[in-house]
Amino acid sequence: MPLVFQQNINEHTQLGLWKIEEEIDFFSTVNKNAKEISHPQKRIQHLAGRFLLKLLLPELDVESISYSASGKPFVKHQSYFFSVSHTDGWVAAIVSKQKNVAIDMEIISDKAYQIRDRFLSPRELTLMIPGLIEVSNLATMLWSVKESLYKYYSQGAVDFKRDLQINQIEKLRANTFSILCQINMQTEMHVEVIGMHEHEFVVTYII
Repeated sequence: MPLVFQQNINEHTQLGLWKIEEEIDFFSTVNKNAKEISHPQKRIQHLAGRFLLKLLLPELDVESISYSASGKPFVKHQSYFFSVSHTDGWVAAIVSKQKNVAIDMEIISDKAYQIRDRFLSPRELTLMIPGLIEVSNLATMLWSVKESLYKYYSQGAVDFKRDLQINQIEKLRANTFSILCQINMQTEMHVEVIGMHEHEFVVTYII
């Protein structure tokens, strides 16, 4: 069972990372009513995400998951908050019994660095301090931060460059960061970066 990482962030919130190595039937036990997805890779990622949610929070009724107009998953009549992200054979999930949460997972590549001007403002570009970490890692991390902000906000269309602001990057230890952010210039919040597994991907989350 490739649950490669699990963290109890606090007494109400858990996070997990799963490496998908199983056949699709493995995940069917908790996916009786999952929505139909024709693309094989996307379908197994979807099912694995629901499987991981159930593993982290057994009382969560994954069979009743619905989606808001912005695509945010929720379960009616249950006071649980959760978020899922998947990419290239991996799935990440965060669950909370108390507060809104969001998570994003991105494979590290040069793509985010090449398009950095599209999602980072001129002020944010000055935060890309040489030597902090390798530039492609940093750009991927900041893209992931904004993806987490978007999921957390879940109010529909936003401009990543204008509405999702990164104010400060604090390096806590090797490949672990706390990013001070704002959505639409409102109350500041922190997006946490839990590290890069063998420099393969980055995971960011908000509580």
